[in-house]
Amino acid sequence: MKPMRDIVKFSLFLFLILTISLISFEKIDAVYERKGENLFFKSCCFNPFIEQPNFPPELKIIENESEYFIIQIDPPINKSKIDILQKNSAKLIEYIPDYAYIAKVDYHKIKKIREIPFVLWVGIYHPAYKTYESLLNENEKGKVKLNIKVFEEHGNCEKVANEIYSMGGKILEIGEKIHIIRVEVNSSLIKKIAFIPEVEWMEKAGEKIFCMDILRNLTGVSLLHINGYNGTGIIGEVKDAGYDRNHTEFAGQIIGEDGNITHDAHGTCTFGILFAKGINERAKGMLPSAKGIFCDWDIGRYESIENMVTNWSGIFQSNSWMEGNDYGDYTTYSEENDIAIYDFDVTMIYAAGNYGGSGIKISSDSNAKNVICVGGINHYNTSTRDDDEWNDASVGPSNDGRIKPDLSCAYDYIYTTDSTGSFGYTDGDYFEYFGGTSGAAPLVAGAVGLVYQMYMNNHFGNNPYGKTPHASTVKALLINHAYQYPFNQATRYEQGWGFVDVGAVYNNQSDFIVDEEYSLSTGESIGWNFSVNGSKPIKITLVWTDVPGAVSSSKHLKNDLSLRVIDPYGNIYWGNYGLINSTWSSPNGTEDHINNVENVFIQNPPEGQYRVEVIATNIVEPIENPVQNFSLVISGNVIENEPPYIPSNPFPENGSVNVSIYSNLSWRGGDIDKNDTVTYEIYFGNSLEYVESIGPYSANFTNITWKPSKMNYSENYYWRIVAVDSHEAHSISPIWNFRTEPDLVPPRILEVENHPEYQEAGKWINLSALIEDNDNIKDVFLNITFPDLTYENFSIKQNKTGNRYYCNRTYNMVGKYHFFIWANDSAGNSNKSSLNQFSIIIPYSDVSYITISYESGFGIANQSICTNFSFKCTASAYNETGDFIDFVPVEWNIINNESNATINASYGKIIKFYSGELNGATTLNAKYGWHTDSVVFTINSCFFSLMMHKGWNLITLPVKNNYNASSLYPDIDECSIILGWNATKQDFDVYVPGSPYDFTIKDGQGYFVGMKNDSIFSLNDVPIQQVNVSLFKGWNCLGWFREKETNVSLLYNKISNTTIILLWNITKNDFYVYVPGSPYNFIIVRGDGFFVAVDEQSIWHGEG
Repeated sequence: MKPMRDIVKFSLFLFLILTISLISFEKIDAVYERKGENLFFKSCCFNPFIEQPNFPPELKIIENESEYFIIQIDPPINKSKIDILQKNSAKLIEYIPDYAYIAKVDYHKIKKIREIPFVLWVGIYHPAYKTYESLLNENEKGKVKLNIKVFEEHGNCEKVANEIYSMGGKILEIGEKIHIIRVEVNSSLIKKIAFIPEVEWMEKAGEKIFCMDILRNLTGVSLLHINGYNGTGIIGEVKDAGYDRNHTEFAGQIIGEDGNITHDAHGTCTFGILFAKGINERAKGMLPSAKGIFCDWDIGRYESIENMVTNWSGIFQSNSWMEGNDYGDYTTYSEENDIAIYDFDVTMIYAAGNYGGSGIKISSDSNAKNVICVGGINHYNTSTRDDDEWNDASVGPSNDGRIKPDLSCAYDYIYTTDSTGSFGYTDGDYFEYFGGTSGAAPLVAGAVGLVYQMYMNNHFGNNPYGKTPHASTVKALLINHAYQYPFNQATRYEQGWGFVDVGAVYNNQSDFIVDEEYSLSTGESIGWNFSVNGSKPIKITLVWTDVPGAVSSSKHLKNDLSLRVIDPYGNIYWGNYGLINSTWSSPNGTEDHINNVENVFIQNPPEGQYRVEVIATNIVEPIENPVQNFSLVISGNVIENEPPYIPSNPFPENGSVNVSIYSNLSWRGGDIDKNDTVTYEIYFGNSLEYVESIGPYSANFTNITWKPSKMNYSENYYWRIVAVDSHEAHSISPIWNFRTEPDLVPPRILEVENHPEYQEAGKWINLSALIEDNDNIKDVFLNITFPDLTYENFSIKQNKTGNRYYCNRTYNMVGKYHFFIWANDSAGNSNKSSLNQFSIIIPYSDVSYITISYESGFGIANQSICTNFSFKCTASAYNETGDFIDFVPVEWNIINNESNATINASYGKIIKFYSGELNGATTLNAKYGWHTDSVVFTINSCFFSLMMHKGWNLITLPVKNNYNASSLYPDIDECSIILGWNATKQDFDVYVPGSPYDFTIKDGQGYFVGMKNDSIFSLNDVPIQQVNVSLFKGWNCLGWFREKETNVSLLYNKISNTTIILLWNITKNDFYVYVPGSPYNFIIVRGDGFFVAVDEQSIWHGEG
């Protein structure tokens, strides 16, 4: 099956281009040059981008005096644009072709309106727009009657009427429902009335003037009467000057009267053509079994229809008269008729008039878009059509180019009822020569009544419940089956769509009929597929009841539908194209943007599949919900297939925001033809491209879901669904749009790695991270701080494998490097990793040997240590001359012999060695490239070991000993000095080799030991149980000898008369200070010395 995308792709693209500025609020002036559209007013026609109307100053107002403005917008018009205008304080009142509205706006808001991207032009609705130039320049003295259209807003009619009355005018009629006032004023007031803000239009009022045996056969009525269709159950109305209600043919036929009814022969004739019951068979009416209403022609047009519908349920009205001489023009009379039909959905039939021979066009009443305008054809009282011809009836087109009349009928020799006696045209009760369009109109009205009866009796098989058809459907059926004369007998503007033939309607029971079941908004379309066998012509008629036209405009179609027919060879037939000059359509033409009746007539249709489409080109009213219903009639040997339902109920809803980027799209679909299947073509994206087709689904499967690929954050998406059934009939959804949620989540930076952690200078190191984001990564940066605290920051976005971004580089500066990786996404979110590090180390080749060392760099010798003892080890590198180069990271391992010693790392510059709990030996090994070193430790629980650091160490010997300073000095490797505190002197005793001073190392007392380098001091562990240390007033240096650790707050509380405690910090080479309230409660372990200040003497036994 060929996707419909080939058919709709260009139109979808064009529609998107024209509407994207509305949805995104971005002007598109840079994309194309705005040229505007013509504005059609009766007073002038102009393109505001090219010129402005040249009104005289006395017929203009300035902007701050105006309440009403003309706003022209970019096509197409849609509800979104209307809503935006109204949200910006523009009250839209009346559509003006092309693409403009008259709107009520506070002039302070005009600047804001002009700034809306889709607004092309805003202009003042000047008084000069409000009528014909000839009326504004009216020089006639005395009184003149005017029809005045006021803007549709509650209270405007009364307000304008009061103002005109205050000027001295006479109010003849106020039509509040139709917003029309009829007045009589002095001609000198015309310009003043034009300056009343609420006045939209005014025109001169006119005076009313008057515009069957063989004919029953010519119109097909005899066939219907024979088959039982004679008007039973139908109620219609004749509106005329008066009639003879007592005529014998009318007995029992009259159901009601409206107005002050007088006696008049004209109305007797027209009423009889419709309702005469046939006492005289020759005069039998078109609807002898129907019921008739007679209405006085002085009753207002809208009022008479309202009364007919409300009081008697009438469904059509026949009018054989006209008012005024605005021939061919669309006036307030035309508008009032269109309002009545639009509001009450009845059929109004109007005589075209009898002045065509003088070159005069149809009456303004019959020029309404929604009426059936009836022209006249002379039939010369013969039963053949061969001698028929147009002679004198008024003709079309209307002044705005619409095809009028709609239908035609007999112009002469109409046998009908006549008023009796001197009131009639003759002395008798019947008149043989009634004619003109006054006679043709009720003949067509009779056909209208019979079509209503057939439809309500389910003659066409589509109305089992007997509902009343819409007026547009009745009109479409009569136009579709009218007899078209060759143009040498009557042209299109003389005969309209042909001579009414209700018999042809009767004989085509298999017509395909749409009775306003569908409504369309701008950009939507609906279509049907038909199989045609080519045995007879096919005729397609589209009719819609348009919203009333703007009387101030010179172009009166508002809601524009287009009829398109595609034959099996792809030839396109547009509604009405070619039918002005021929009775048959021509292919490959252009759309009709003027008429609300469109036809395609194909005389010799090739056999095959046909496509009939109704397209909503520009739907502008009702302003609150611009949609248009329509009626469609297709005749010929066609087999119909209903299109799928128009896709609807979109999710996300149209205009949604903050939509998840993972959302599914869904809509309501299906098909009324239960044996059909439906495939859905999906157009989706930022530019509405065809994506794919899904399905087919069964006709009753209505909830359709589609999963798009992952969407981007904060983007506008547009989508449209084309539903195509198994007969290739399709329905097209509107273009929907939504905006995805903003991305508020920063990139996730995971698994930051550096390989290796230690690398020789000049060799490659790899830094990388796994980076993920909900949207798109915009950039990734690596920030590296060098050992000398300089740094660099550079992008690594281009270096990636999957989601892992990396950098491979060499570095020559030896030392520790710190780095982090940071990233930002397309939404502007950013994130960075934690701080990581790697080290560049001395090349192996630059090192002569290494030694296992203490933190100070002093080498560790093989030695004995206690169990449960820990200290830090590093590796020192030396060059070939024995000079220290640096600490280097090495590979570490230990080999235990009965012991269970451990180290906390297998690689690095510095490790922590733990001797374990078992006696035995262990070997600690270090490897740097090909350089190695090892140290053997003999571990014995009988030892107590102290870690002695380079610098000052405050220690105590927590074991029984016989040391004095001089004997202790040589046992501690790298010892340089020993200080013992003399509490009696409150000063230190100092021992260095060669010193004359020596002192005993006492239990429970602390000593400062100065170290040239780190070393471990181990001695036999014979624990001290108790001490007796005299505390002197002032400072005392004590040593903690117990296995269990303590803290300074306990010591403070246990040692009598304590005022302060000092604990040595080897790393700072300074004291920690503790007094009550201090935030730091320092731990004191076995072997630690500390100072205590007391204010009274006492003995310390080791309390704490």
